[in-house]
Amino acid sequence: MDMLGFLGYGIAAFAVAVVLTLLYSLFRPIKKHDDVLSWRVLAVLYLLTLFAPYGYVEAMTYMYGKPMAAVVEETAGEATKAGRLQFFKVLKCKDDKARVIAVSKEVSYWGGDERSVMAINLERVNGKWESVEFNWVTSDQRNKDSVTLPPYW
Repeated sequence: MDMLGFLGYGIAAFAVAVVLTLLYSLFRPIKKHDDVLSWRVLAVLYLLTLFAPYGYVEAMTYMYGKPMAAVVEETAGEATKAGRLQFFKVLKCKDDKARVIAVSKEVSYWGGDERSVMAINLERVNGKWESVEFNWVTSDQRNKDSVTLPPYW
């Protein structure tokens, strides 16, 4: 993922923070209009909207990631062949289905290192996680240029 995707994410988080600040300003008591400065509320809400998705993904990875590690590493290894898994994150997990992203480091066609991002759907069958399907999110070699939410690279 390039910096352009993260910049777009930052702008979108700012837009959400502006809307939340406006809503906060509309519903606070009139007597408190001078007590709380809107730019401080905007700053706090911007940081919250920027980093809350990362906190959620980290919590999901902490709670559900350990039993998924082997199958994610195997899927990433088979798909990249010469690459190695850097890390993976659990985006969502409900019942017996999960969606994870895996970031692998591999040698690019021009000789440098590339960090490719793969999205993997997992299902729990007989108590074990299995890879159902995967798709490339970001990879120069495979001409894929998309972004995860929140952005990882």
